[in-house]
Amino acid sequence: MASWILCCVSILSFFCLPGAAQDSKDHKKKLWDLQPKIDRAIDTGVEYLLSRQQRDGSWAFLQDQFPNGQTALAVYTLLKCDFPPNHPAVVRGLAFLDQTEPKETYSLACQVMALQASGAPGSKAKIAKLVKTLLKWQEKGAWGYPEWRTDLSNTQYGALALRAAHHAGIKVSKKTVSAMIKAALNSQEKAKTISLPAPPDGVNPKASRDSYGKTPSGLEYDRSGRSGKVAGFFYEKGSVRQPTGSMTTAGLGVLLICNQIMAGKMSGTMRTRMSSAVRSGLNWFRKNWAVDKNPGMAARHHYYYLYGLERVGSLLQEEILADHPWYFEGAKWLVSNQGGDGSWLDQEGNPFLPPNNTVRYHEHVTCFALLFLKRATRSSGSTGDKKERRGFKTYEAVATEYPVSLRGTGAATLSIWVSGFGKKVIAEHEGSGGIRVTKVQYFVDGSLVETIVGDSQKPWKFEKYPLKYAFKKPGKFKVTAKVFIRAATATDKEERPLVVLEAPGFTAEIDAVVQEWMISDAKARGRNLLHPLTKREPLNPMDAPKKAPKKRRYQVTSSSRRQGDEGGVNAFDGRQSSRWICQDGDALPSVMIKISKSIKTTSVRLSQACRNGSEAKDFDRITEVVLEINGSKEPISLTLNENVLASTIYTFPGPTKIKSLRVRVIGRRPSTINPGCAGFTEIALEGGK
Repeated sequence: MASWILCCVSILSFFCLPGAAQDSKDHKKKLWDLQPKIDRAIDTGVEYLLSRQQRDGSWAFLQDQFPNGQTALAVYTLLKCDFPPNHPAVVRGLAFLDQTEPKETYSLACQVMALQASGAPGSKAKIAKLVKTLLKWQEKGAWGYPEWRTDLSNTQYGALALRAAHHAGIKVSKKTVSAMIKAALNSQEKAKTISLPAPPDGVNPKASRDSYGKTPSGLEYDRSGRSGKVAGFFYEKGSVRQPTGSMTTAGLGVLLICNQIMAGKMSGTMRTRMSSAVRSGLNWFRKNWAVDKNPGMAARHHYYYLYGLERVGSLLQEEILADHPWYFEGAKWLVSNQGGDGSWLDQEGNPFLPPNNTVRYHEHVTCFALLFLKRATRSSGSTGDKKERRGFKTYEAVATEYPVSLRGTGAATLSIWVSGFGKKVIAEHEGSGGIRVTKVQYFVDGSLVETIVGDSQKPWKFEKYPLKYAFKKPGKFKVTAKVFIRAATATDKEERPLVVLEAPGFTAEIDAVVQEWMISDAKARGRNLLHPLTKREPLNPMDAPKKAPKKRRYQVTSSSRRQGDEGGVNAFDGRQSSRWICQDGDALPSVMIKISKSIKTTSVRLSQACRNGSEAKDFDRITEVVLEINGSKEPISLTLNENVLASTIYTFPGPTKIKSLRVRVIGRRPSTINPGCAGFTEIALEGGK
C-alpha cells in the first residue's frame, strides 16, 4: 500500500495543480465556522432522501427509463453519509436492485458503487457479474447508452464502476484502462496558450509546494506567471458544443481514476500525455471557475458538475483548485441553497423528460449535493467497518444512582451489557471475597428475553454478561435487567442466599428496523407476472429499442381518474412511482385489467396510492375491496393492511388462471388533504415463491 501511495504521489507531481498557495489558514478558518451548517445540511438532506423512498425500497426519479438508476444512486449516497449496511433504507434499496438487471451504463455503474460501498455478503460476486456486462458495452474505451453512440458522461460512470470494482478486489485489465485513457483524451479540445487571470491576492504562483506538500504549484504558468495551455473537455468526440465544467471534471475524473487503478504503471509517453491533459484541463477552470453554475451550461446539470468537481479535488487530494478552495466555496453555495424540506432543486428540468414537462425533480440533485458535502470520493472503502454510523445510539443507567449499571448501544440490534455495580454493593462485598454473580436476566417491556449464566465460584472481575437483542418493530422499549448475586453475610460461600439487584434500565428508541413487509415489497417486482406485459417503452429516444414494440396484450379500464392522471394503466405498470387515483366524486371506484392470454397466478398484491411515508395522509385510506376474478359472480372480500405503506396480499388456495381482474373499493377512511381521492400505485398478479 505504501509503495502504491508513493507511486500515485509521483504521478500527481506531474499534474501541476493550479495555485495551491492561497492562504490556507484563512479558508480553513472559514470552513471550520461553516462546518456546523454543513453537518445540518447533510442531516436534513438524508432525512429528505429517506422520506422519498417508496414502499418497494426504490426511488422514483426517471424510473420508467432507468429502473435501477436513482435507487442505486440514493443507496450509494446513504452509505457515503455513514448509514450502516443493515439500515432498513439500504437493505430495502439493495433488495429492490436485486430484482432486475440494469440496462444502462449510469444505472449499472451506480449499482456497482452501491454494492462496493455496502460490503454486503455476496456483493463481490454481484459486482463481478455487473462488470462483465459493463465491459461488453465498452466501445473503443468509452461507453454510451447501449445501442447508441458513446459519450464522456457515460464513460465517466463506466470509470467510476471500474474504480469501485478495483477497490472490491476485482482485477481491471491494463488494456481496458488504457482504452479509457485514450477515449478521455479524444474528448479534450486542442490545447491553446492564452493569458490566464492573475492569481488572486495572497496567491504566489512561484510557491514551491501546495497545501499537501506533495506537488509543485505555480508550474501551470509560464515564467511570466500570466499565460498557460488551456483545454476543456467535450460531451462527445468532435462535438460542435463548447467544453463545459461538467464534462471537464468528467474528463479529468476518468484520467485520475485510470491513474489510480494502474497505480502509475504506464509508459512514459502515456504518462506525459496524461499529465499534460490534466494540467491544461485544470487551467481551463482558471479561466472558467464557478460553483454557482455549471461553466458553459449555466444551471443545467449544475449539481452533477459539483459532484464531478468533488471527484477531481478528492482524487488529487487537493484543497485548492484553480486558486480556489473548491470545497469551501461549493459547500457554502450548497448550504445557502438548500430547500426547507432538506432537498436541493433541479433548476433547469431534465433533458430526458418531454419538453412540456414542468415538474422539478429533487432526488438526484440532492444525492449529488450530499456526495459533494461528504467528499464521497475521498473514501473508497466499504461502510461495513465504520466505527461511527448514522442511527447508532447509546443508552445508559449508571450505578451511581442504581445498584447495577446497564448500558446499550446500536440501532435495530442493541448490544446490552452490565457495566458495573454501585459503590454500596461493592463495599458490602469487600470483606466476603467480592461480588459473585450467578446469572443476569434481561427484560424488554417487562418480558424476559434472555438469561446469561455467571460463575458464582469466582468474584466478579468486570465481566459484562453481554446480550445482542434484535428488535422486530420500531417504537420505544424499556430495557431492564436483574442481576442475581450471592449475599455478603453468610460464612459458607456456596450456601449464601441469592440477592436480586435490579437495574431500572433505559428506554430505547428504535426506528431502524427491517420489517418483514419491507423485504416482501422490495422483492415484489421480481414476482410480478404482469410487469413483462405492461412495462412501457422508454421516453428517451436514445434508449429506445431497435425493434418495434409488440402489440399491447392487455386492456385497462377504470370507473374514473383524477384530472391530469393517465388512468388505470398506472396501477399495472410494475412501478411504485406511478399510480391510478379516482376522481373525488367517484363513490365506488374500480379498476380492471383484461389480459389476452390467461396467467397462472398464486396471489394478488395491492399497494395503496401513497408511495412513501411522506404521502401517508394524502389520499383516502382504503380499508376494504372486493376482487372479481374472470367475471365471477362470487367476488372475494379483502380487508387491507392497517399499515398503509405495507402491501396487502391475497393468496389463492391454489394456482389460479386469471384473464381478467377487477378491484372494487367498498370501504375507505377519508383524507383531509385530498378527500374522495383513492387508488393504487400497483396491483400485481404474482407467481412463484
